Amino acid sequence: MGQRSPEASSPVLQLKFTSTLLVGAVLFVAALAVSALYELDRSQREARERAAHEIDALARVFAEQTRRSLQTVDIMLRSVAEAYRDRTLPPLDSREMHQELAAQRDQFSDVAAVFVNDSQGVRLNSSSAYPSPPASVPGDDLIRALQRRPRDDIFVGESVRGLATGRWVVPLARRLEGPGGRIDGVI
Repeated sequence: MGQRSPEASSPVLQLKFTSTLLVGAVLFVAALAVSALYELDRSQREARERAAHEIDALARVFAEQTRRSLQTVDIMLRSVAEAYRDRTLPPLDSREMHQELAAQRDQFSDVAAVFVNDSQGVRLNSSSAYPSPPASVPGDDLIRALQRRPRDDIFVGESVRGLATGRWVVPLARRLEGPGGRIDGVI
């Protein structure tokens, strides 16, 4: 009389087994969700780190390319300034000078245009057209900047939008010196 029948204990065992299974399943799903969130966060961190490394590498490449481009343009400007000092260039406002400037520009892919301004900042000639188009960079700013610099220094201006093309350019300039070191103009 004190014993229960096997059929009476079965629903209790079944209920315990079902709740244990349910708790186990919930814990398993929760563990999967936590694991997935962890992996997602780790993947995002790794992607950010890779992107930062790639951006850093691209910035170094861009800086090196810019440095080389500026050096190339400076070499061209220096050679024209030295030719002017040696009196081997045609008159600054002549068609021959326009052709010389166009030839210099065509030798270097980094050069968009070459201009010559007189000592007052007035545009005398251009590699792009003869007679010269209007100035994108005020010539008197170039003259003042180069007067304050050492004789063999290059002027690097702020980037400006070209009037004709609308493209951004970085103006570089060197002084054109006459006898006694006076500034006759700017290239």
